[in-house]
Amino acid sequence: MVIVPLTLSLIVCAALLMIGALLLVTAWRGRPPQSGIPEDAPVDPSRYGPALTNRWLRGIRTVFLVACAIAIGFHGFWVFGAPGSDEFDRIAVRDQRNRRLSEASLRGWVFDRTGRPERALARYRLDGRKIVRDYPMREAAAQLTGYSDFVYGSAGFERGYAELLARPSSAVNTLSSPAPVGSDLTTTIDADLQREAYELLKGRRGAVVVLSVPNSEVLAMASSPSFDPEIPLRDEAAWRTLKENAVKAPELSALTDRALKTYYLPGSTFKVLVAVAALESGFGGERFTCSSSGFIAPSSRRPIEDDSGGGHGNIGLDEALKHSCNQYFAQMGLKLGAGRLAQVAHRFGVETGALGSLRDDDLWRHSPAANPTDFVSAFGPPPSRVFLPATFHDTYTPYSLAIESFGQGPNQMTMLQLALLAAGVASPDGRLNKPSLEAGVELQTLGQVCSPETAARVRSMMKSVVDGGTAASAFGALRGRIATGGKTGTAQRIVTVYDPKTLEPVTRRNRDGETYVVRDTNVDALFIGFAPFENPQIAYAVIVEDAGHGSKAAAPIAVGLVRKSLELRLITAKPPESRESDSPTGKPRERRRDDDNR
Repeated sequence: MVIVPLTLSLIVCAALLMIGALLLVTAWRGRPPQSGIPEDAPVDPSRYGPALTNRWLRGIRTVFLVACAIAIGFHGFWVFGAPGSDEFDRIAVRDQRNRRLSEASLRGWVFDRTGRPERALARYRLDGRKIVRDYPMREAAAQLTGYSDFVYGSAGFERGYAELLARPSSAVNTLSSPAPVGSDLTTTIDADLQREAYELLKGRRGAVVVLSVPNSEVLAMASSPSFDPEIPLRDEAAWRTLKENAVKAPELSALTDRALKTYYLPGSTFKVLVAVAALESGFGGERFTCSSSGFIAPSSRRPIEDDSGGGHGNIGLDEALKHSCNQYFAQMGLKLGAGRLAQVAHRFGVETGALGSLRDDDLWRHSPAANPTDFVSAFGPPPSRVFLPATFHDTYTPYSLAIESFGQGPNQMTMLQLALLAAGVASPDGRLNKPSLEAGVELQTLGQVCSPETAARVRSMMKSVVDGGTAASAFGALRGRIATGGKTGTAQRIVTVYDPKTLEPVTRRNRDGETYVVRDTNVDALFIGFAPFENPQIAYAVIVEDAGHGSKAAAPIAVGLVRKSLELRLITAKPPESRESDSPTGKPRERRRDDDNR
């Protein structure tokens, strides 16, 4: 993109030099002879006088007009076509006038949902005699707040709401101050819950997304590991190192947004979507036999088994979700077919064919205060996708559909999308609203994901998961305080192996001497859920990379989120009614047949 205007600039400069040279040559050749015109010289009007002058002037005029047209086209491109592009940003930083203009005013503050100054996400503070941009939450909210630097660009709220934050808050402010102060932004984020979410993840690679129900406002969106957003403003060497490492090993980088812009396999959390499809298709009473030898899909020889290795016998949908039975959902997926699954996935905003774009530019709702281009650049996630073709073929077989139906295979989901899955079934009327990061934005419906009856049935099944299913052990800490619902997940994901010192991919040579990159299997722990059961007010999704079973690593984080939400009064719930004991000790007996089947 830059090569075209650069070439035009060189052409204009060359043309101007040529004009200057022609003028000098013309002046030299047209100078009067020192001895005058010889008397015997042939009279040729084209060699002397006005005719010669006019001919040279016409040539110079043509060259000059062409040069002007090129210059106007060049400047028009930079004024109307280039702003907002990466090339423009890289070149604009060389102009010191832009830096002075950028630093001549103060951007507005970014507040959490309370709007209180002491809970600001981005503000100014006095550092000696200098006013500096401050991000009080540091690593806990770096992917949300972002940063803003003329040399290194911007991210997060600083980029998505750049126009609003730079817009003078009033006409009086513009007239009375040479450095007008920009408008403030109030977000949906709860600073305390955001900090807690990051602390629960700290030291591990993973992400948390918490949404309010039913309006789908983002209460927290944390990613770990993270970075201090003041690094690009204070430490050029450290920032350069972070950027270089992010290019080498994005899977390990603190700059990677794991909550919003990273694909994961959903594991058994995807069974919630399959359960919705089963109920909406009238298959809620279907029973399948799940044996200890596993289920073999048509045209396949590979058995599909549960992690525990045992069989559940002949069971229905409720028991299958409670104990996360892979065999059941593999058979249910085949009975439903790819078409029915694709329809339900599409209702939740999940694409089912080839990706149409690299970013989902229609997922969020935001006010006109956010420039759409800037907002999508900052917060547009890659579209979540499941591979569900209309017909089977050589590479997509019944076995492919079977494993995709319990969350493995080529599924690509973001953590925001999994939180929306939980929010959809948590909504009393089965209607899912578009998520929002900005407080006070008018509701926009993403769609009717299921009927109210289906949503209620799925919530009851998810409640059984935390009461006596795969997450019963983790949620025992909340028993007696609040009733909740959720679903564990464990996903096997193939990843590149990096050298911890150099961050270069580890390579090996095969028997033929060919070099290949070493890959390994990560076992990611996931959990999605909602609280409270009686009147859902939050929905959430949690992932901890390479941490094993969801019941062991992700579910305890979910418990921490619910506990903190209760403390902050983001949710209010009556204690669950006492249930009859089914154990001699008087304590509810855990009924778990699987440790956690994906």
